[in-house]
Amino acid sequence: MERKEMIANPGIEIDVDRTGLDKELKLKKFRKTKDLTQTEMADKLQVSYSYYSKVESGNKKPGFSFLEKLKSKFPEYDLNDFFE
Repeated sequence: MERKEMIANPGIEIDVDRTGLDKELKLKKFRKTKDLTQTEMADKLQVSYSYYSKVESGNKKPGFSFLEKLKSKFPEYDLNDFFE
């Protein structure tokens, strides 16, 4: 499902596609429900803080190893979020 948001500036409207952010927002929301910081989540997944923060912010696509670790540590997390 595609969501678009209009941002208005004086006399200028910019169409921003927000669909790519959904999976990152879900990962961040999930982390917060576990009451973990990005550093703690990275430690649990045995990845660097830098790598985790890039995945969570959408600046990097997660690799297979990351997804495998995420599912292993948090079996309740729906990996399909990364493939929508």
